[in-house]
Amino acid sequence: MSAFGNDNKQEIWNTFWKEWRDHKIKVARSFFYEWFSPWRMTVLDRNGVPIDGHCREGLFEGIPKEKEASFYVKYDEVTGDFKAPGDSIESIDIANRGTSFLSHYTTAMLTKSALDEGDTEWNYKTFSEIPNRILSIFTRQEEMPSIMNEFQSRSPKHKVLIDSLLEHYISGAKFMKNQYIGSKLNNNS
Repeated sequence: MSAFGNDNKQEIWNTFWKEWRDHKIKVARSFFYEWFSPWRMTVLDRNGVPIDGHCREGLFEGIPKEKEASFYVKYDEVTGDFKAPGDSIESIDIANRGTSFLSHYTTAMLTKSALDEGDTEWNYKTFSEIPNRILSIFTRQEEMPSIMNEFQSRSPKHKVLIDSLLEHYISGAKFMKNQYIGSKLNNNS
């Protein structure tokens, strides 16, 4: 999304594909969708404790290993057996990754839906400033409401864009909350 504000498309695509190959960057960037919409689905363990954002070996170390394990057969040198991917990944970890994906995908599609309304070229180019800021200046999730407020105060057109985004996020969160047991809506925005 940040690329829409840059006129050098070739540079953007070169950077995109270079970074796409780095699982740690992809994982970190995927969580930026939570900066836009605080809604997310969570998986609860057997004791009812949310495990969202966790994996067996730590967020940035474990996810690439989980991803690798899910696609490749593992060879156990001790037993001389080949192990299926499912043998090395817990079901709860699979569910956790799935709900993270669903949460981020939902926010991405709601963002796209809002940006596709009205003057789409202006919407995409203007909105790209927000992801650019998040990627280039240290920003906490708690700062997003003030960033969005400042952004929407720039002009009536900015306000329409931000209002549309917020309406989409709220309606999407309500829809998903009604569809899935155990989802939660954080009211920190």
